[in-house]
Amino acid sequence: MQLPQSRPGQVVFDGEQAMIALRRVLPYTGYTDDHCATVADALMQCKPTPLFSMIHHGHGSIPFDHNQSFIGSSQIKYRLRHDSTITSPLASGILSSLLPCYVPGCTLGSLSCYSPRCPNRPSNILKELMLMPPIAFSDRPLSVFDDGSQIESRSSVDVEIIDYPQVNEQARQDAILAFIQCERTHRKIMDWLHHDIVETIRSSDDVILGGRRDAFIGYVFYNYKDLRSQSRHFYSDLYWRWTHYHTKQQKPVPMIADIMLNHLTLLESHIKEYIPRIPIARNIMDHELQCNEKLTTLLTYLETSDMARRMMPRRNNIDVTCTNIVLECLSHPQRQLLLYSEHIQRLQQVTSPAHPDYAFLNLCAQIVNRIEHESMQAMKETIERVSVLWLHDSLVCTEPGEFYDLQLTNPERRILWESKLLPSASSTGTSSKRPIHIYILDHVVLITKCGIGDNATLHEICGQPIPLPMLQVIDSTPTKRHGLFRMHNHHNNHTSTLTFVHTARGDEWSFACEKHVKDRCLQAVHDAQKIWKRKRHLIHLRPIDISSFRISQPEDSNGYDKVHCTVPVGDRILIGTDTGVYMKALEDTHVNLLFSSDSPIEQLNVLYSANMLIVRTAGMQPSDELRDRSYRSRFTLFSPPSFGYHSPMKSMFQPCPNIQDMDATGVRHVGFVDERLLLVCDHDFVVIDIHTGMGQRFPMQREPGKPLAMWYLSDTRILLCYDHGAFFVNENGDDFTSLTNNSSRQLLFKWESRPEHVVRFHDYIVGFSTSFIEIREIFTGDLVQVEAASRCKLTFHDGSTIQACTISNKYPDRQFLFQLELIREN
Repeated sequence: MQLPQSRPGQVVFDGEQAMIALRRVLPYTGYTDDHCATVADALMQCKPTPLFSMIHHGHGSIPFDHNQSFIGSSQIKYRLRHDSTITSPLASGILSSLLPCYVPGCTLGSLSCYSPRCPNRPSNILKELMLMPPIAFSDRPLSVFDDGSQIESRSSVDVEIIDYPQVNEQARQDAILAFIQCERTHRKIMDWLHHDIVETIRSSDDVILGGRRDAFIGYVFYNYKDLRSQSRHFYSDLYWRWTHYHTKQQKPVPMIADIMLNHLTLLESHIKEYIPRIPIARNIMDHELQCNEKLTTLLTYLETSDMARRMMPRRNNIDVTCTNIVLECLSHPQRQLLLYSEHIQRLQQVTSPAHPDYAFLNLCAQIVNRIEHESMQAMKETIERVSVLWLHDSLVCTEPGEFYDLQLTNPERRILWESKLLPSASSTGTSSKRPIHIYILDHVVLITKCGIGDNATLHEICGQPIPLPMLQVIDSTPTKRHGLFRMHNHHNNHTSTLTFVHTARGDEWSFACEKHVKDRCLQAVHDAQKIWKRKRHLIHLRPIDISSFRISQPEDSNGYDKVHCTVPVGDRILIGTDTGVYMKALEDTHVNLLFSSDSPIEQLNVLYSANMLIVRTAGMQPSDELRDRSYRSRFTLFSPPSFGYHSPMKSMFQPCPNIQDMDATGVRHVGFVDERLLLVCDHDFVVIDIHTGMGQRFPMQREPGKPLAMWYLSDTRILLCYDHGAFFVNENGDDFTSLTNNSSRQLLFKWESRPEHVVRFHDYIVGFSTSFIEIREIFTGDLVQVEAASRCKLTFHDGSTIQACTISNKYPDRQFLFQLELIREN
């Protein structure tokens, strides 16, 4: 049996290594872990000298009581006896069950062998090793009705203290007994949780169906089996120590904290995993009991259980219902940790500092305090998460069919601040005088009203939620007149008005609050907007020109005026304005006039195959007329058939014969979707096959908004964007999502502002309105980023390059030209 040597002459190993070595030595390969642990326990307890002894992990200088049971864990260290590595050691005992049978022909499992101690007979495999009760490693389940009745009252035993200092030994024995009884109660509750709750749910097929039942049990009860196993082993060692000294030898228990330290070390990792999950486990169980009547009916019998009545806290406001019973049972390990701390303090008070147990008690107190501190720190995040889920379950909309996708089930959601405020008289968001609940989350601000009566736990959403980028908080400074009024009203001595404004819709909510509440609210808004920007700021506005073009044209200027369009040409950019076309190098600040125009330049583009710049102006000359008045359609497509010399009086563009008769009225925009031509009309979209001239309209029914853009995300999934929102349709123009008993269309999202242009940029859609640039994910519609932009206008886009113009924040009289640049993927 090879074991590691930490120092010459000394072999130190852990419990797991000892179990592996014993499996290699024992002749029978079918030994279970409990049997191997029993063999190791016998070797550790054998007389006159044990084969090895225990040393505590991290506290090897503190001696251990030799009567403690073997534990097959990698966290527990053992030291081999110093003379056990001698080449020819003298035998101190014979374990006949580990030797081959002396009967010729006897094999494993034989029942005809006449040897009374045949090691091949199953009934004799470990018979000689059972010299002491292997309570900690018995595979027989302890009954929940086993109350340890052999533990008698401390007052019936005469105690004589000889080896340790006299410090009220009877009070110490009473404290030890109280701790053992506390652990016995914990063991019973964990067994009761296993048998009466978990296994009852697991064995009921019609309560929670299919794989959801196993997932539910795993998520709610998590690693309760590890806590239950540790508690059973803990109580078994405590019970053996008490009965060995107190009952059999009629002596006081000399030490108890060595067992406590050993098992608390093993318990630490399991309980630090369980406690932080208690709030979410309680929330899931509470929600399931409210929604699942079969589960409530199944667990109703718990209300008559004596164990449940003893376990429930003794408070008058707690009803003994199945819901409260299960929730209290889930929280019991956390209360048990507090009980450990109380019992350790009691033992420290009645134990002399010179007693060997005192050092162990100090270590136990440190472990319990560390577990409690780290668990509570980890639980804070879970508590915040549960508060968001509770808000999600309690929200209701005012109008039937109204719905807001607030994404509160997202694990990242957090409530940064909440309060109850009174609306002021100037508020336009609500006319009610009932208190208003404000919730500032990391992505949105919710304004709700709490229900009355039976609906007291429900929160009615007032108006539309305000995304953080769209929120403006106005801190109204009290006037002198208001200050004189407050001098006669000491209750409002520090009251001011706080106003929330949706910058795009103009909705306002005003509230009266005290100064410290206002300060906390403003700080929460500031923190929330910082979190939003750190997580969602994905696209950068890279400057192209910041000072060349002014908003108004002075009489002595050289033509710098309003920008309408742009087009990139290599390392330069052409800019169309009210007076002509300008050229500017991207790396230069100087702007040159390319040519002037009497009419504003509305659109620029470059036809690279023909080396041609196409300019569309607001006014047309007679020679620029392209549309033949004989055409029935107001929309006609043209193409340049040749690029040689042509007469100035004739157009070089010729109508496309395949689609010149297409009846498309009110065409506002022309684009390409894959190999198809897209026409954005006044009320719908028209997609035309360039080769056949066949067209298809989307959607089938008329929408109230103004069409803006359309994309094929797949062969069967088409996104249609309007100025009020966007939705999916299939290849036939029907709703992508089937709605039952609802004639209104299900929107993927609603725009916070009213965009005039919508373009695609990578996996995002960008809406340009006169005041905002709104960026959303194209597949989910989630709001990603919002940029304030005064008098913003889209000037160029070709799918990969997007350029726009807005008023400069630093110089209000000048225009700011920029290009979108992706910083990182979401």
